[in-house]
Amino acid sequence: MDKLIENAATCELRSVIRFLNAKNIKPVDIHRQICEIYGENAMSDSMVRRWVRLFKEGRTNVHDEERTGRPSLISGQNFNEDDEVKKAISAWLQSQASSFYDEGIQKLEPRYDKCLNNGGNYVEK
Repeated sequence: MDKLIENAATCELRSVIRFLNAKNIKPVDIHRQICEIYGENAMSDSMVRRWVRLFKEGRTNVHDEERTGRPSLISGQNFNEDDEVKKAISAWLQSQASSFYDEGIQKLEPRYDKCLNNGGNYVEK
């Protein structure tokens, strides 16, 4: 039996998929080989198929692409201790104008009413 490689980086698994796909190995066989070497939970069959499709469509990068959206409150900072993270978050919270908190609280009331008046169904269908 082969030695199991644990905690593989996502880009490593994607590189394996790209390599085996270039050798025209079927997605089901790629998944089987990944499970043999990296373990059953390394990557799902559907995710292997997704990456095979992306590589066949011309993708070459195995790393995650930049995502748009709300930036991290503490992006660009590295922390060595939990207390450093707590201090940075506390400082950010204290730097916010009172309107930030007022707007957040004002949004709670309609949401609260919606939940109570929805007959116990807290999720809309």
